[in-house]
Amino acid sequence: MTGMLDDNEVSLEELAKRSQDGDQSAFEFLVHRLQTRITLFLYRMVGSMDIAADLAQDSFIKAYKNIHRYDCRYAFSTWLFTIAKRTALNHFRSSRPTIEF
Repeated sequence: MTGMLDDNEVSLEELAKRSQDGDQSAFEFLVHRLQTRITLFLYRMVGSMDIAADLAQDSFIKAYKNIHRYDCRYAFSTWLFTIAKRTALNHFRSSRPTIEF
């Protein structure tokens, strides 16, 4: 990333701001830094590493598509974990069996 020596020296919020400004590599750094944490968070919710990895990917896609909605005054990780939690809850809703009477 231009002007960055080490992606760990830049805050998640700064990376998110750069992503909002169109810097795709900044978003790649966000994924790199948070992917494991998000996947493990989702694993604790769903109990399957494969499903957790899929939901993590879905969460990052949603975040990327909606990065313009992120408010840099707040923690990026909180915003992303909220997306991940809602993605998991939607997964449970859509996978719930329906009973016909």
